[in-house]
Amino acid sequence: MARDTIAPTQPATPSAPSLVDTAVPALDALGSDVRLELEELIGRGGMGEVRLVRDVKLGRQLAMKTSTTSDDEATHRFVREARVQGQLEHPGIVPVHELGLDADGRPFFTMKRVRGITLGEVLRDPTFPRRRLLTFLQMLARTLDFAHARGVVHRDVKPANVMLGDFGEVYLLDWGLAKLDAQEDTPVKREGESRPGVTVAGAVMGTPGYMAPEQASGRPATPASDVWALGVMLYESLTSTKLIDEKTFIDSIVATQKLENPSPRARKDDVSPELDALCVAALAQDATRRPTAREFAEKLDAILAGERDLELRVSLAERHVQKAEVAAARALQNGSLDARREALREVGQALALDPGLSKAHDLFGRLLAVAPTELPPEVKHELDEAQRDNARVGIRNGLLANLSTGLLLVPTVFWVRDWRMFSATIALWLASTGLIALISRKKVATRADRLLGIGVVTLFNTSLALISGPFVILPAVATAYAMSMALWVPKKGPHVRHDAAGPLAHRSAGAQSRGRAAEVLRAGGRRRVDARLDARPRNAPLGTGDVDHPARHHRLVDDGHGAHATGARRRAPPAVTATVEPRTAARRRTHAGHKRHALKATSGR
Repeated sequence: MARDTIAPTQPATPSAPSLVDTAVPALDALGSDVRLELEELIGRGGMGEVRLVRDVKLGRQLAMKTSTTSDDEATHRFVREARVQGQLEHPGIVPVHELGLDADGRPFFTMKRVRGITLGEVLRDPTFPRRRLLTFLQMLARTLDFAHARGVVHRDVKPANVMLGDFGEVYLLDWGLAKLDAQEDTPVKREGESRPGVTVAGAVMGTPGYMAPEQASGRPATPASDVWALGVMLYESLTSTKLIDEKTFIDSIVATQKLENPSPRARKDDVSPELDALCVAALAQDATRRPTAREFAEKLDAILAGERDLELRVSLAERHVQKAEVAAARALQNGSLDARREALREVGQALALDPGLSKAHDLFGRLLAVAPTELPPEVKHELDEAQRDNARVGIRNGLLANLSTGLLLVPTVFWVRDWRMFSATIALWLASTGLIALISRKKVATRADRLLGIGVVTLFNTSLALISGPFVILPAVATAYAMSMALWVPKKGPHVRHDAAGPLAHRSAGAQSRGRAAEVLRAGGRRRVDARLDARPRNAPLGTGDVDHPARHHRLVDDGHGAHATGARRRAPPAVTATVEPRTAARRRTHAGHKRHALKATSGR
């Protein structure tokens, strides 16, 4: 059906095909000369009309196009159209079944009835999927490539001559202006108007707005002229706007000849660079620079394949983001490490498929902004290994310190007066050395092992203080043991304090009263100081009271009425009376006590 020369008498809307008629006519009817029955008229123009007819022998419905002009040249073109269209057997070209004269002597030809809508109607719908439009153009380019390979140039390719079938078919209609590539254009006088959108014959051949510059200037059309029309329709499909929308014929011709590198990407930034380059190439003013119809189809097919891959990537990325959001909700709600790991894995896969997916970036940022509530198993394992290494180093250091201390006892054999005390010290030394050596051979020391070792070593230090005094050996030994035990004891869990070794040793050596040593021991075991004044860190050693706290300038003293802060009102006596002073003050008091004890010992001699 020639949609440009035949004015439709009813809307071109998709219609459902009738069911197959399986009724068998009488055998006499097959020999009848009557083959076609005329039905309703579906279109009429200045040079012809199209109506539906029924093939009575085959029971099918056909479209019959009849010439209504008396012009010999127009009649000649009508017959040539039927013959060209009938010889181009291609799925994109409507097949011609019969060519003849009707009862009035007018030429007609019958062809397949095509149901669907034109590409022009589709282009007026901005919501129509772009990918389907590109698929239609790719199929149309294949049809033109078939015609060009047989030497035929259509010369009137435009959206109104492209029919989209109800089942995905794409037909190129109206081959009335078609010619062989080697033939010269023959102007034809035709009744009708010279306005954009209407086929014009005479000085030029084609439709303004879709004819190539060489056609607009009156030069012969070539296959590249059909490719120009493909480029115009590609531009309109990508931008949803007309490339040349002039009101008059002359203005359209001038605009066509002045058009230079029209870029659809300049109008719409969502057009891919590949599509933009293809459109610009098809709309080159120089016909020799345009791609062939086959090249146009192949490039468009490659672009569609890439877009299909891109669409698949985007779809898969969206799925991964949805899974990541579910896992992230679990991870942020209950701190599940497995859920957090799953969410990060899904987000990573989504970004690998679509690096520009904003939802994946936002979710990744939220996951990084919230710290996990538990350490990964790998990190826990590494920390445990590091703690075990530290414990082994501490045990070895303690063993060396214990051996060195025992060797210091050798010279004292000549001055021993109390062999029982000396023997007990030697026994404790051997026991502590053996116990430390035994623990060092274990891969992991248990809490009981550590407590037993610390207890035996503490007893050994106490007995050593009794026989050597507090100022000769004990300070160095206590320092060495404190350093080694600090490495031995793990960082997590309750810390075992060695503060008890000092008071016990001082008490045994006579440097501290029994009541004072017991008081410090009780305070070390269960100190209960007002939380508003006691700002010491958890597990801080005894005597630590000068930390950064609003009450750090207060000083707890014991004046016989319980611990209270100077400058503040007194509080009720706590359950355990203890003196807790700033570190520097405690050191001064300890130093002063040691000095007084030394003076007493000197004066006693």
